[in-house]
Amino acid sequence: MGARVALLNLHRKGLLELPPPLRTNGNGRRHPLPTPAGDAGSPVCTAARALADRDRFIGWDIRQKKARLCRVVNNGRFLILPWVRSPNLPSMILGGCVRHVRADYALCHGVRPLLLESFVERGRFRGSCYKAANWIHAGVTRGRGRNDRLCQARLPAKDIWL
Repeated sequence: MGARVALLNLHRKGLLELPPPLRTNGNGRRHPLPTPAGDAGSPVCTAARALADRDRFIGWDIRQKKARLCRVVNNGRFLILPWVRSPNLPSMILGGCVRHVRADYALCHGVRPLLLESFVERGRFRGSCYKAANWIHAGVTRGRGRNDRLCQARLPAKDIWL
């Protein structure tokens, strides 16, 4: 790396002519090229259908909720293994997700998201990384789960972060 830096300095000073780079160094932002799979089609619904605390926090009526729910994006999993020690890593990752998801999601699905949501199991986790990344605690789930049509499932209650 030291030799590379020295050569680049000589090139910038006009003392040495280097050939153009064959590829970029990866530090620049790259945007994927659109593909037919990314063309707008039917909306992609990734959000939980009914969360009383989230719905109350947002303030949408039934008609608005039905029309906009497909623009709520769910952060399904977030895990940093216990042996990874890096100050502020979780909030930096979550902050980066928030900054990039709007354009990336629109590019892939043809829909601009209005809201990001995530769930943190109470008792096992505190959600402190969401708080540090300025997510808002909007309430608690009832512990029924996405596929409980008969109101019988007993899953752990989770904190709702938006």
